[in-house]
Amino acid sequence: MEVDRSEFYLSSTVFFIYILPPMMFDAGFNMPARYFFENIGSLICFALINTGFNVIMIGLSLYLVSLTGVFAVDMNLLDLLLFGSLIADVDPVAVIVIFEDMNVNELLYISVFGESVLNDGISVVLYRMLLTFVDIGSSNIITRDYILGFISFFVVAFGGIIIGVISAFVASFLTKFTSNVPIVNPVIVVLLSFCSYWICELTGLSSILGIVFCGVAIRPYIRENLTKDTFKSVQHITKILSLISETIIFIFLGLSTVSARHHWDTAFIFLTVIFCLLYRALGICTLCYILNKNRVKKFNKVDIFIMVFGGLRGAIAYGLAVALPNELEAKDLFITTCIVVIYFTVFLQGDMVITGFALNGSIWNRQS
Repeated sequence: MEVDRSEFYLSSTVFFIYILPPMMFDAGFNMPARYFFENIGSLICFALINTGFNVIMIGLSLYLVSLTGVFAVDMNLLDLLLFGSLIADVDPVAVIVIFEDMNVNELLYISVFGESVLNDGISVVLYRMLLTFVDIGSSNIITRDYILGFISFFVVAFGGIIIGVISAFVASFLTKFTSNVPIVNPVIVVLLSFCSYWICELTGLSSILGIVFCGVAIRPYIRENLTKDTFKSVQHITKILSLISETIIFIFLGLSTVSARHHWDTAFIFLTVIFCLLYRALGICTLCYILNKNRVKKFNKVDIFIMVFGGLRGAIAYGLAVALPNELEAKDLFITTCIVVIYFTVFLQGDMVITGFALNGSIWNRQS
């Protein structure tokens, strides 16, 4: 008996509105705020410059190869840039699991984890902008569209950050004067944090950056405003909601792995894996070399090695792939390739990261 695929279909609305917010709030809430803001310049360079570089180079490289006719599906440059925006997305969930188990130093932890969290926001902004361009059609886009798209990128990104910070201060203000009703405080924190995400969605701003910065900004204030037990309750609530969302994503990932809707193209998949590794390594090494000229605490060779192979893809890249419109001819190929890249990075690159830890015993002990 044939199974109705619609029963297992993950729509973009479900993914963006219900599944993604808990994961991103948990990532922002558990971010070490002090180290995050101390290294914010480096993190923005990694998230903005390196992500943009990877999106453009992966998409452009695949497009140049496609001109030879080696791929089974015809794809234009916008389609491949759209694919590059989702495949360049580094998953903070996969990163934090490995790094917390290994107990690495704070600089390396915040560099990879902080970059992956900001990378999510930047990637999704690029993803939605390029998706709009794909809907318009490459033949209908004029120069003004590219200029407005470039400007809107920064408006959307920084607008989301502002909404997130405002929501954090509102929640902090309310919890300061509601200490007599501790049972309500966790509801206020979680509800206002999620509202920052949904407000950004309604206004077209970056919802991921909004809820991440809300989580980062809200934690030090509510730690002082709430009792110890109430603060732990908030931590447990965010972690439970995040785990539920991650479980749902990986259930769909497992179902997609055995799906009959795959489109296997060996050349496309192999080259995507190679380009992901090559351009991340090139971007990270170049940026670390430049940043080390002005940093007091510099990135050493082992740090750079781990940052290169710490670019693990996971649930969010998969969610973006399945949220692609069905009208896109290469959607099944993109989903198949995304699944292969996730398995490759999580299992093989994850082992490389663990090997990197063993190369330098000094990183096993956290340094302040």
